[in-house]
Amino acid sequence: MPVIPDPEQWPPILCGPMLRRVTPLSVAVFIALKYKATVQLELFRRTGDTLTRIGVAECATLCLGHYLHVCVIEVS
Repeated sequence: MPVIPDPEQWPPILCGPMLRRVTPLSVAVFIALKYKATVQLELFRRTGDTLTRIGVAECATLCLGHYLHVCVIEVS
């Protein structure tokens, strides 16, 4: 029978970040965390050696269980 590890020993990031959707005008990313959090996504454009931030968004996680907090965050 498999041994289920103690949730207190799980890493903070349970799944992701994973690209959920990419369009010419937006990027959406999924992440699942062990704890409640506010997630920030920043989008940059690289031109040669220069990075320019072209978008930023924040999203509070949604609690789906004691040790499961998820969000899909989108930058347009």
